[in-house]
Amino acid sequence: MIVVCLGLKTAGAVLILAMLIIPPASARLLSDQIIAMIFIAVFIGALAATTGALISAFHPNIPAGATIVIFNAAIFLACLIVSKAKSTIGKPVS
Repeated sequence: MIVVCLGLKTAGAVLILAMLIIPPASARLLSDQIIAMIFIAVFIGALAATTGALISAFHPNIPAGATIVIFNAAIFLACLIVSKAKSTIGKPVS
């Protein structure tokens, strides 16, 4: 709750919602076990936050919040592609 309240002032409502929703949604695509999903979501969120903040630090004209969400979206798309490929491997072609 504290993170959301502080983040609303710095990043905005839409970016905070994206940062809270995308990592667990990506983790759900990769695992069915709750403990694994928690660790994967934490890793995805930390990776996107670190990468977005570093890019924003080296390029002052690029906003950090939007960059973090873009990296979260890219990770989600990669997880979606991997999960679709994983679900079709080994199945007979109709």
